[in-house]
Amino acid sequence: MEIRGLNAMIIKLKLLMRLFSILFVGGLWGCEAVSEVLPREVLNHLPKSLTNSLECPEMPRGSLSNPEAIAIDSQNFQGTGIVRSGEDTGFVFSGEKGKLLSYRYNEGVCVWIYAPDNSLVLGNELPLNGRYTVHVASLGGTRNFEIEMSLSAPVAAVPPPAPAPARTATPTATPTATPTATPTATPTATRTATRTATPTATPTATPTATPTPTPTATRTPTATRTATPTATPTQTQTSRNSPQIDLTQEQAVTLVNRWLSSKGRIFAAPFDLQLVRQYTSGPLYKNITQPNGSIDWLRKNNSYYTYRESKVINVVSFSVSGSRPELIVTVYEDRTFHTPRGIDSRLSGASKGNYRYWFVKDNGRWKIYERQAVN
Repeated sequence: MEIRGLNAMIIKLKLLMRLFSILFVGGLWGCEAVSEVLPREVLNHLPKSLTNSLECPEMPRGSLSNPEAIAIDSQNFQGTGIVRSGEDTGFVFSGEKGKLLSYRYNEGVCVWIYAPDNSLVLGNELPLNGRYTVHVASLGGTRNFEIEMSLSAPVAAVPPPAPAPARTATPTATPTATPTATPTATPTATRTATRTATPTATPTATPTATPTPTPTATRTPTATRTATPTATPTQTQTSRNSPQIDLTQEQAVTLVNRWLSSKGRIFAAPFDLQLVRQYTSGPLYKNITQPNGSIDWLRKNNSYYTYRESKVINVVSFSVSGSRPELIVTVYEDRTFHTPRGIDSRLSGASKGNYRYWFVKDNGRWKIYERQAVN
């Protein structure tokens, strides 16, 4: 019995030493290599917290032999099953160009979406009409998987609000010109003519009356000059800045809606960093992806969000006059916050609020730079 126990300890020690060396090599070669060099019997007995920290490769290494045909155009699809290392599984469905695909799945598995032309779909908008393939693979060992998928029509653009600058220019010019010319000319001419004509003879009254209206009339072009430069600089500044920014209001609203529809895959498994890179940049990207950021906090606390609906329902304003395009919209969101103890009702439920979004062009592509709640 003692020899048998000693042999078991030696085997465990060898496995631990092998695991340590492999993880050290994995740190040099990348996380993807770990799942390849570890034998299946070792992967199957590793803690899920360790294999969950591995990242999915950009493309699957296995192939699909008999994917299951499903229909998700008119209903949500929920699929479950078992996937093993080297034995990938998947689904196929028919999709239309422009429709939005939403899907989420549990940790420990990897999912790729392929378009009818066998190109990898990176966002959630379908690029072509035809048959799409969902490829599911294990991140290591044998895994139970759960996947939810749905298709929705693209969000219609919200009509732009009435332009505000036209209302500002009209009242500014009218009160400036009218009161300046009228009261100044009337009292000056009346008082000067009356006092001069009474004590003095007729010859004196004639030259005095003539020069007095002359300076009064000269003030009329002064009022005209004041009104003209006031309106001109505002129009020039707007027209000078507009050609430099090629982001329209419709494009900005579409970008925000696509970001909102992707939150179910960003703030829940698989915590898709690729989607974060696709739609965000600058401070917003950093706050979500950095250590102790949003995703890191959710992972560490075994928590996640699910979204029943998240979309723009109204445009408050859109401006391109500043250093970055700015969009203020009303967002409706119905979400649920899941924790190890259950649903947190304080951070769950339907809500509506105004948010300000700033945009930046990153490598030729417009992305959300920052977001802020508006009271």
